[in-house]
Amino acid sequence: MFVMILLKSSLFAHYFGEVSPLLVIIVFYAMAILWIHGSGFEIKATLWRVIFLPVVGYFILIPCLSYLIWL
Repeated sequence: MFVMILLKSSLFAHYFGEVSPLLVIIVFYAMAILWIHGSGFEIKATLWRVIFLPVVGYFILIPCLSYLIWL
């Protein structure tokens, strides 16, 4: 997602800026989930593991990436 923002920054700002702020927050939440697990940070508490489940991040991020690629 970060690479797509850098490569197509004007398209990203044009299309992604028009959507609701809730969608923007959800996408950045997905990026935070994948960043936390990509850096090797291990979460020990069960509640936080459920909140930051990597599968949820992938389910959110993959459709957004495909939307940005096919713009």
